[in-house]
Amino acid sequence: MVTIGIGRDDPRLWVKVAYAIADAIERGETGPQSRLLPRSRVAAKMGVHHTTVSRAYRELTDMGIIYLAPGLGYFANISGKHLRGRTVPGTRTTVRSANKKR
Repeated sequence: MVTIGIGRDDPRLWVKVAYAIADAIERGETGPQSRLLPRSRVAAKMGVHHTTVSRAYRELTDMGIIYLAPGLGYFANISGKHLRGRTVPGTRTTVRSANKKR
């Protein structure tokens, strides 16, 4: 089960999905250049529509956290230590460590 550790106050589901993926990268569940699960599998795992995951992947791509290799899928672009301090487009939320208490 994917835990949403940051961004949970934002009501938009795609933001929560984006933060869950960013959290997983930050926790080291995937390293730089590691392939991410296909959008349909993430959607099934999280119990959301695939378009929600597509929006999250698009925003993470815009942030430079992941990238799309056409025909191969999405990959982590940076390690978790580089995530902190980035702002999610379309929000005023800054990525913070999921391990830190607020």
